[in-house]
Amino acid sequence: MCELSFDVTTPHAIQAWHQTVHELSAAGWYVEQGSDVLRIKASPSDKQGVLIQANKEVQNNAPMADGFAVLQALGAGQLECDLAQSVPGGITVDNIIIGMNWTLIRAGDLCGVARSPDRQTEGARSIRPVEGFADYDLADLAGFLKSTDPLSRSLGLAAVNTYWNRPAANYPGVKTWGGLSTLEPPGDGVVVIGGFRDILNRLPRAVIVEREPVGQDISVDNAGAVIANARTLVITAQTLMNASLAPLLAGATQVPHRLLMGPTAPLCPLLLDHGLNEVSALIITDPEAAESFVSQSGAMIMLDHLSRTVHLGHTRRH
Repeated sequence: MCELSFDVTTPHAIQAWHQTVHELSAAGWYVEQGSDVLRIKASPSDKQGVLIQANKEVQNNAPMADGFAVLQALGAGQLECDLAQSVPGGITVDNIIIGMNWTLIRAGDLCGVARSPDRQTEGARSIRPVEGFADYDLADLAGFLKSTDPLSRSLGLAAVNTYWNRPAANYPGVKTWGGLSTLEPPGDGVVVIGGFRDILNRLPRAVIVEREPVGQDISVDNAGAVIANARTLVITAQTLMNASLAPLLAGATQVPHRLLMGPTAPLCPLLLDHGLNEVSALIITDPEAAESFVSQSGAMIMLDHLSRTVHLGHTRRH
């Protein structure tokens, strides 16, 4: 078991310790917490994981708690690193809007979005540098994805989407059809991670897994057997926002088809190297209108004629 030591000698360091615990728990990692020790694992039965010590001795110069450092020690975090590094340098950012519902980045003709953090999280604050984001490079913003902080991840993911979800997305694997349209009713074997409840109108036998279950939803804590028997796993791209995609895919390798979908999803081919078969995402078709929409607290960007859906990967008919 890998061991880390984090500073808890100041109020700020203690706050970082508790924030790290919160962020990793929210991402789906299993946290065993003692007074001065944490064990972070992929699941209760995981024999590996990371042992984290609370360092109370100033002279050891231990760093403050860092959730992304823990992810990397767990063997996770590579997905975020790969996505961030897929954005080349030399693209100047023209505008950033962190709105109530969406984070948007504009760089010339390129425009991408990601969901803003939930308003009941730590997202209601600023990550703006003292000098502001004027003339920032898109690749530098993509680096914000290498974090477990929801607001930083939203900005980083919007930067990744700005580069990959572009109007002329015609690289290998990009298709104009796929996603939910390939799933045949009544939806036997379809398991949906996230609140895509409209899917039940066409696929009434699909099973929905939610953190906050409603009605016939299955709780995340009880979803292991359901996922194990799935034929198709439909995953909300919000799992990229809260860093839960990597542990989810690690536990779903036996599922024949794994689809990531939603406006926050990047059309980056590297996702297919991390356990996904298909990605369904949005391309912004009217950047100026999208800027106005996001700044005015618009909610359903996929329904307001500002975007079109594009698919990436190995779509198939079921």
